[in-house]
Amino acid sequence: MSTELPLVIGTVGGADEMPFIFSSWLKSNRKSPMTQDIRSDVYYSYHHRLIERLVERGAVIQVAKSEGVIVGWICTEGSVLHYVYVKSAFRDFGVAKKLWEVVGRPTDCSHSSEATQSLASRLQMTYNPYLL
Repeated sequence: MSTELPLVIGTVGGADEMPFIFSSWLKSNRKSPMTQDIRSDVYYSYHHRLIERLVERGAVIQVAKSEGVIVGWICTEGSVLHYVYVKSAFRDFGVAKKLWEVVGRPTDCSHSSEATQSLASRLQMTYNPYLL
């Protein structure tokens, strides 16, 4: 980790921030080995619905902002980490770890992306896709 960024962390601020959450989640997760063999139209349609259902049932999204701009976010539900995303320019600054600490250190993760795999491995979390 290089240097720490001054971060303000809080719950997603409203409808104007949700398009970024959906877009970054869908695009970054699309690169996951778990989604490689899924046709794009099927992936984007069904995964968008999956995210909507998570939010509707109470999953919490926390955002990390630096100078008023979202640099990363995390989606959790109880002890389950559903997804974490950090903009590429802000990686290696401890953003994901800070988000993980703020949400109470989840013990399980439901997605397998580069970011969640890295975090899950370092923090000894259990990958379980059936928690979706």
